Amino acid sequence: MAINLEILDASQSQLTQNEQVKNLIDKGCDVVCVNLVDRTEPTTITDLAENKFL
Repeated sequence: MAINLEILDASQSQLTQNEQVKNLIDKGCDVVCVNLVDRTEPTTITDLAENKFL
């Protein structure tokens, strides 16, 4: 079994992090772990995940 790990840094930019998560989902990643830049507003990232898997 191969495991590929990709680590990204959003440099404290929620917009950058949103785009990174979108790209990872579009690439077909099975698992995406996110340390939110803005923990009070996770809506965009959760919406991206829900739209992909629902």
